[in-house]
Amino acid sequence: MAMKKIAIMAMMAMLLTDVFASRVALAMPDENIIRNNCLVAQSTLSQIEKADAVVRINRGHDYNEILGLMFAMNARLATNRITAPTLTTITDKFSREFDNFRDHYDVYDDTVSAAITLKCTDQPAEFYAQLERARTARAALRVDVDNLNTHMRDYYSSFDSLVKEANL
Repeated sequence: MAMKKIAIMAMMAMLLTDVFASRVALAMPDENIIRNNCLVAQSTLSQIEKADAVVRINRGHDYNEILGLMFAMNARLATNRITAPTLTTITDKFSREFDNFRDHYDVYDDTVSAAITLKCTDQPAEFYAQLERARTARAALRVDVDNLNTHMRDYYSSFDSLVKEANL
């Protein structure tokens, strides 16, 4: 019984994290294994959901603050008649990606919540499908975070180049 619990926990960890660069379709385990261990899995998912909510709030706050700083810098440059179309473009991309991040997090959170509230002992196949959907939604969030980080680096590099060119 302890080995089955370990196996289901390992399966959940693989489903909810993107350890592998390429997406590999996993065959659904036997429904009895899922049925026997899904309540433990749901408890773990509940803990993950709570931890992810804290991370989402902190990340969202940071991204919002960074976006505000980008807008403020762009406005200051415009006020001083310094053209910086690259910075404006990057800010716009960052803003749109931040919107994607919010939307994708909502989908992810709804998917995880659905897996937690599902009567998994009666619907093991649907529970497993929800875990797969949560994994896919989490992968979309990872892409959003990577894109946001790229836009921040691009903004910094472009700003640094602007400062060097204009001798500011």
